[in-house]
Amino acid sequence: MLTDTPSVTQLSHVISQSAAPAFLLGALGAFIAILISRLNRIVDRTAINGIPDDDTLRSRLGGSATSDQRAAMMNRAIFWAVIASISVTLLVIVALLRHSFRYSTNAASLSSS
Repeated sequence: MLTDTPSVTQLSHVISQSAAPAFLLGALGAFIAILISRLNRIVDRTAINGIPDDDTLRSRLGGSATSDQRAAMMNRAIFWAVIASISVTLLVIVALLRHSFRYSTNAASLSSS
């Protein structure tokens, strides 16, 4: 059982400090969903581009080299968005752990040591 429970003001402070990263995580999740749907469209278009070169009606769809470059850029964008999401999650965890262990980084505690 907890002997030293935090006060309501302490809990509200921690929750308010965690709210912004939570909204950022939601935005990153929506961004990743958009990137994945965009990648699906690129892959579908690449499948359409498997048409022979002598088909003049469908030759306007573009080359597969462009689709490969777009798919590679989408993969990189998804990778970095996931890395950003993991980083934000780790920052929230560190902030909550710091509060639970009551670790302070203010100037007064640094100058006294």
